[in-house]
Amino acid sequence: MHTLSDKKYIQTKARSLPVYKCLVGKDWEETQITSVIVMRKHTNGNITAGVYHIDLLCLGVKATSFFFNVEEKIIHDYTSNHPHEYEEIEYALAHNIIFAGHDFAMDFDIHPHKDFEITRHILEEDNDDISLIEIPVGKKGIPHLVVLRTTDRPDALAKLKKNAGEGNYYYSVAEEEDFDEYFLENYPPGTVNCQNVQNIETEDLQNEEQVQQRDLMERTYIEAELYTRLLPEEYTYIEPEIEKEWEKKWTATFSDLPAGMTRQQFDEYQEAMDELLDKKYAGSGGAQGKLHLEDRSIDLANRYATNPLLIATFYESSLIMGMNRLETAAKVHAEKIAPHSPMLQISLALVARIQGKTNSYLDKVYSTDNFLDFIPGHTTFHASEFINFALVKMCKCIDEGEIEFAVKFYNLIANSGGTKASLLPIVWGRYTAELKEIVNGEEDDEE
Repeated sequence: MHTLSDKKYIQTKARSLPVYKCLVGKDWEETQITSVIVMRKHTNGNITAGVYHIDLLCLGVKATSFFFNVEEKIIHDYTSNHPHEYEEIEYALAHNIIFAGHDFAMDFDIHPHKDFEITRHILEEDNDDISLIEIPVGKKGIPHLVVLRTTDRPDALAKLKKNAGEGNYYYSVAEEEDFDEYFLENYPPGTVNCQNVQNIETEDLQNEEQVQQRDLMERTYIEAELYTRLLPEEYTYIEPEIEKEWEKKWTATFSDLPAGMTRQQFDEYQEAMDELLDKKYAGSGGAQGKLHLEDRSIDLANRYATNPLLIATFYESSLIMGMNRLETAAKVHAEKIAPHSPMLQISLALVARIQGKTNSYLDKVYSTDNFLDFIPGHTTFHASEFINFALVKMCKCIDEGEIEFAVKFYNLIANSGGTKASLLPIVWGRYTAELKEIVNGEEDDEE
């Protein structure tokens, strides 16, 4: 799963890496719907790559994701498992395919996938330095919206009606095989996360037989995404002016260190986690292995009792893994240092919320309308602070019936690359259950 620091690196430094290789689906000229991969190479030999699903007919950048600092073999495995056969091309052609689709869609106010704000930084600037190559777009020069089902992309259809006008666009329902890359079965076991699940077709997310074959973590992401999509519009619509104010309030700049934490403490955290993982993989499995892991975790928590990031990690993880002794040990340390650590205040609030309890820190989070006000004097925040805070606020919105803002927080968390430790208990428990009840209730009413 990607972290906020991965995204920050891409947005600020990716263009300093040399372009290494570019790929495109071999049949892109015929289908006009394809995937483009642009790879850049780090000095360590690893690859950072942008993946762009491009619809030259109408939708432009309909989906996008990235690999950060991975071995080239991982990219090779991805392309090998992909339904399209790829061929290598020059960067200029890759760039022109992506931006031809992007610009054509924008002519009709159809915007690229939200993650393009990140992955566009893996591409060169779109300026005159890039040779212009004529890329055919649309069908006979006008947009052609192709969907898998008539219920897909009503937003794009509405924009075509408004901006192109009746008779100035084509609309058709495609055969399923044209959309293979958006099917759940094309994601290998263990690879579905809170980001790429957004690209999978709704009908596939509703396939119980397929979903039940996935592990608990993947089912978490699938169910949360599914029931968020199925909510009726009355639960998701926000007045544009109010939405702008909300987004302004919940836009943050991220740093590597939590508030009040030193670089030495962060290095200690990394050393402790490396030690834990090394021993974990060397140990036995099953119940005995879990017991040993809990013992080692308690030992590390006691050894680094004043390290806020490590204590927060152990405290939250203990709930997911059902380690009661670790929870007790970590909570003792958390409560001691929380007055000096906003991160631990938020962590204590989150755990209390998960357990259906309350404490002064939970009250403080609930009463704070803007994250900037929670940590006075700070303008940058660590991912764990921000995501956990958003999780608590999301649940508060659910409790108060403000589902539209709960959905906004859910998307914020998912797009931030929320850690498994913080995302799982809320989404799997309270959030999914509440949304499922609303959706099923609506369905019952229709019947």
